[in-house]
Amino acid sequence: MDDTSERRLALAFAREWEPSQTMAFETVYHENLRLSLGVKTELLARCGCVWLYDAVTRELIGETYGLPVGEALAHLVGPGFADVYPFRDQPAVYVLSTTILPAFQGRGLGRLLKAFFLGVVSQAGFILVLGHARDGQSVRLNTVFGAEIHTAHPDWFGSGETYSFYTLRLEQG
Repeated sequence: MDDTSERRLALAFAREWEPSQTMAFETVYHENLRLSLGVKTELLARCGCVWLYDAVTRELIGETYGLPVGEALAHLVGPGFADVYPFRDQPAVYVLSTTILPAFQGRGLGRLLKAFFLGVVSQAGFILVLGHARDGQSVRLNTVFGAEIHTAHPDWFGSGETYSFYTLRLEQG
């Protein structure tokens, strides 16, 4: 990976990316939360995805993706299912991941990626965005966009980390 701390980034977005090249994002998470390449490939084929990258180097910076709630419920287990189930009949998307690689964190790029993704899902007709965010910066990122924070889940899937359920209503019109 290039040292990007001293150079200006030429930011760009993509809606498709080779799944094997996205596996660096899995290393940001606790081992219990990481996806295998096979699972991630299958998931990304069904998701609405956005990648943020440097247009000069084609180096990945961030990714976010989600599924319509009805489809997400088929894959959710544990406490996530109970949080999301009441929204099963609403035009909602469940965000599975929003991740900025560590070398690029702390620059406001998560906010840029999230804003672009919210525009994409709004244009697709969704009026509600749901997800489970890791306490700290991830929760704060969602509240910047007006998310309401609900149930906190300590030790999310044995990760030792607390994840909180959030809902974010998109403005229409």
